[in-house]
Amino acid sequence: MRRIGVLLVLGCVAVLLGARASAQGLDWDIESFDVEVEVRADASLLVRERIVADFSREGHRGIFREIPTRYRRSGSSFDMRLKVLAVEDGEGNARRWMSTREGGDIRLRIGHPDRVLTGLQEYVILYEVERGLLGFDTHDELYWNATGTGWPVPIERATCRVSLPAGVDEGSVRAQAFVGSFGSTAAGPAPLVAGRTVRFGVDGSLRSREGLTVVVGWAPGAVEHAGVGRRVGWFVRDNWVVAVPFVTGPLLFLLWWKRGRDEGRPGSVVVQYAAPEGLSPLQLGTLIDERVDTRDVTAALVGLAVRGYLRIDASGASADGRVKAKQVKLTKVREPDEAMTDAERMLLNKVFAESREVKLSELQHKFYAYLPKLAEKTYDALVEAGYYASSPAGVRGGWLVVGVLWAIGCVVGAILAVRVGGLPPVPWIIAAVLTAPQLPIVAPFMPRRTAKGRRAVEAVKGLEEYIVRAEREELEARAAKEGFQPHFESLLPYALALGLVEEWGEKFEGLFAPEPDWYVGPRGVPLTTAVWAAHLGRTTDSMGSTLASTPRSSGGGGGSSFGGGGSGFSGGFSGGGGGGGGGGAW
Repeated sequence: MRRIGVLLVLGCVAVLLGARASAQGLDWDIESFDVEVEVRADASLLVRERIVADFSREGHRGIFREIPTRYRRSGSSFDMRLKVLAVEDGEGNARRWMSTREGGDIRLRIGHPDRVLTGLQEYVILYEVERGLLGFDTHDELYWNATGTGWPVPIERATCRVSLPAGVDEGSVRAQAFVGSFGSTAAGPAPLVAGRTVRFGVDGSLRSREGLTVVVGWAPGAVEHAGVGRRVGWFVRDNWVVAVPFVTGPLLFLLWWKRGRDEGRPGSVVVQYAAPEGLSPLQLGTLIDERVDTRDVTAALVGLAVRGYLRIDASGASADGRVKAKQVKLTKVREPDEAMTDAERMLLNKVFAESREVKLSELQHKFYAYLPKLAEKTYDALVEAGYYASSPAGVRGGWLVVGVLWAIGCVVGAILAVRVGGLPPVPWIIAAVLTAPQLPIVAPFMPRRTAKGRRAVEAVKGLEEYIVRAEREELEARAAKEGFQPHFESLLPYALALGLVEEWGEKFEGLFAPEPDWYVGPRGVPLTTAVWAAHLGRTTDSMGSTLASTPRSSGGGGGSSFGGGGSGFSGGFSGGGGGGGGGGAW
């Protein structure tokens, strides 16, 4: 009887645990995650990941793996080069896979869309990495996020083996590990150092969003790091080559005049009291500077709020301080309809993808993935409406490719002149340095507006004149037809897109007290248009920075060597370094 009672209790516990896992959506897990990193003498890495997924509770087609390749380093973008060599099962048979880029990540989707797998499934991913090592005066270092902290399911067992090249001094090898969620400084189990091989392992399981990060250092000199930049300076004999950039410069200006300057003749700027018909705030902001930026996106959100599609609540923020993402709540009021542009519809759907009510902080490190597609829809709409003949992003990208080839040609020409022609160096150095960047500098200015686009920009400048210079009598005349608040709100999203929201608020100071039902500002503050508009501006600033934030853009105070330039030994953490990411099942 006692044995039967024990079995009943264990059965109940198993049922409860299974129900809890099902309620949390954990219909699979990772039984083991084994990583092998081979450090090569040329400073490249060969990485083999062996992932055993348990699909016993529910079948799946396969897994997807996301690996970051773009980081913030010393205040600028840093791209790590990653090449996938093979994806196999545990017996060396190739698995079906496809690779895409999403933002700064490489995304591998492994599996067949028409096949559902059950039980234990083994996935072996083999890839090469360049620019994955760190070089310091005192040591070389591998700082590697072995498993990643982006897996939504537990990892029952994780190991990592690091193999160093033959030239490494075995006595100089040192290592440490970090475990936990992103940013955790908790030390992992002590690594086992055996000659030029270092083994790491995690006792017990890693919970959802937890990972293993390893740091291995050794004395410099064993690996040959790539040069930071190419040496320019090729010996040439004749000084005439110095004149080349002074010839190519005017020629490139002529190229822009013929191919990049807006079509049509310039017109005079006339004060406008409304935005050009058919232009949304997002399109207007894009048209004026030929780029979709975060200010345009937040102006679009405010425009949707004014039109009754959503409500912005920032009542928890102070009146004169910075508005934090966790203090802003967005609520969907209406569903998308035909009155919206495709970009506006996408924006509303993605902001409220999971709920009709969302805190701005919940979009942090998530929404950025939709920005490229949002920009593409905006460019396409402007082309379709006849403001551009071609997408500004496509034109910029095409000319940038040509510019890169131009720059390479300049450098190669200088090399050939020195190495093959045996010419003196100084004039070729000057020519190459001054000529190579010319076309890449011109490339961003090559998108051209049509004649209709030129007229629209002049109209936008006329609207800008009105927002900046409108007199009280003029405002009263306009308000006599529309009312103060309707006129104020009709141009408010466009003032945001133009960066003039505070100026627009100051124009209406003393004329009326704003009482919009789509925006809730700070409590206990005199409701004047100037104060209200200034607070809305700070709210949209917070919205913009949050929507554009990426998981790697705000690393942990200089701990990650890829995020802040430091060593993994002097402030590392779980999730730091290169590699990492996460994945899931599909």
